[in-house]
Amino acid sequence: MKPARHLLNLATAASLAIGLALPLASPARAEVPVAQAQHILLQSGAWASLGQVSPAVQTYLLAAVEAEPGGESTKRERLLPLSQALQRAYAPDKLRADVIQQLARQLTGDDAAMVQAWFDTPLGRQVASVEGQIAEGSDDPASKLQGAMQAWRQLAPERQALLSAVVSANQAAPLQVEVLIQSLQAIHRGTSTFMPKAAKVSAKDLKSRLDAQREELTASFQSAALALSTGFYASLSDQQLADYGQFLASPLGQRLLAVQHQAMVKAVRNATEEAGRGTGAAGTATPAGLPRQSHLLEQLNRGGAAPTDATQR
Repeated sequence: MKPARHLLNLATAASLAIGLALPLASPARAEVPVAQAQHILLQSGAWASLGQVSPAVQTYLLAAVEAEPGGESTKRERLLPLSQALQRAYAPDKLRADVIQQLARQLTGDDAAMVQAWFDTPLGRQVASVEGQIAEGSDDPASKLQGAMQAWRQLAPERQALLSAVVSANQAAPLQVEVLIQSLQAIHRGTSTFMPKAAKVSAKDLKSRLDAQREELTASFQSAALALSTGFYASLSDQQLADYGQFLASPLGQRLLAVQHQAMVKAVRNATEEAGRGTGAAGTATPAGLPRQSHLLEQLNRGGAAPTDATQR
């Protein structure tokens, strides 16, 4: 599977109910029970998204290995220890446990009670059901995205505006890009140990290259999220979308998104550090398959004009 296909997998898999890194105040607060934090994570859709991180990392690794010279059997033999280390580091249960602990520490009892009250409404339950299915992915994500782009162009401007408001408030794209960058850095740390003939580049240079692509990748994922939202939220009426957008834009919705986003970024970064420890000292090899530009953006361009945020028109 090529990097372009995996980028599309990430765009399809990542829940639109997470993101928006806003500054958090840090007054003394009592932690909410872990079970309550877990219940909130389950309903938000982020639970399913965390289950897609490990497969995403494995797909990037396979794409990188395929690009290296050498026989397939030899490359796969060298790949196995690194693959196993990455699987352990990014295991869904570990990521979820990390995020749950952080949510329990960051949310106040009042926060948790108000969030749960919203999820207990008819709209909250419907949104939880919809977003719990977003991370199920697709056997052919490229075709799914192309179809979604066509469906987006056929929407009435009013519907596009409502979907844009929801996607903009969620701000999942920066989180998706962070997962991509962290996984590539984890692969970078391991390839020098298990694939010493891989192309050489310093960790500092790799980080610079990735950061230089961050803005373009974020725009690509945002465009994909807008297109895919056409199908994801098809079961919600215009009024329900408007009400959901208002909740996300409210102080409570923004706080929930901020806490979840920060917790998930921290969990992924912790996993990257663990992967580095599991594969030895950080190396100097980088996957030859590292994209020089956003393959997702290329896919969007081939499919026609990429959706844009209607709220910015």
